Amino acid sequence: MVNNTLGATASFKNIVNASGADAVVNANFFEAYESFKIPIGHVMVDGNFIYASSGLSSLGITKDGQLSIGRPAVFVGINDMSGKRLWAAYEVNTPYQGEYLATLYTPAFGNSITIKAPGGMMTVRNGAVSAYEYKAAGTTTAIPSDGYVVYFGNDAVSQSYFTKPVIGTRVQLDPYLFKADAEGFILDKNVESIISGAPRLVQDGHIVTELEDGFKEARFTTSSTPRTAIGINREGKLLIASVKSATIQQMRELMLNLGCVDAFNLDGGASTAMYYNGSYIRTPGRELTTTLQIWEK
Repeated sequence: MVNNTLGATASFKNIVNASGADAVVNANFFEAYESFKIPIGHVMVDGNFIYASSGLSSLGITKDGQLSIGRPAVFVGINDMSGKRLWAAYEVNTPYQGEYLATLYTPAFGNSITIKAPGGMMTVRNGAVSAYEYKAAGTTTAIPSDGYVVYFGNDAVSQSYFTKPVIGTRVQLDPYLFKADAEGFILDKNVESIISGAPRLVQDGHIVTELEDGFKEARFTTSSTPRTAIGINREGKLLIASVKSATIQQMRELMLNLGCVDAFNLDGGASTAMYYNGSYIRTPGRELTTTLQIWEK
């Protein structure tokens, strides 16, 4: 993500020049028409979740280049130093808050977070709980540059099983899947990059026609528009396709014909961007926030 900061955007040329990568393409959909241009789905950079919101197909890449596609349902455990889980955050850096939610906010979100619904706010600095307060809606809490904060909705903190944070407790973050992924997506310390998209195009070597919630409009399906897609073939290689104009059905057929056993659609339209080996194959019509960058060496 641009500057590893939510909402930050830059021209594709500046992104390419700053990365030095051999190949760069647009990645997650994002709120392009909102003032706060958050991504949609998971974004992991160098092993750290910049954003996590479950529900969409996601590509995971390990440190040694192994690839997997699934729909990982991500939680983040806040564990003590023995590995015992004390609390769990259901999302990372999302703007969604409510009485049932628990959300982790890191410096990638910004310098502070304003509470939309009453609840508990735990602050962690340098790996230790430094503060815990019950806060009213409209209250702003600083996000420390050397740590993070966790928002616990009102319903969460009122449960008998909720453990009130103790100042000084040493803790560590531990992302995990709260339920096993049906496609075998594994989330462990070897995974260092994750991006998400929709609709799903190919699964287990077959075209997928079901559409995810939020991706049933014509612009995502029947409209012929510039598109980017990503997939994995039977040899475990990564395939990236960028087209000037296609429907989702055409993208399904394309990725299957290219040999993908799994594939999904990335952002498209004015976001469609592809750079490879010194050439701009697709130039987007807007600034971008999330890209997939690849180095051949």
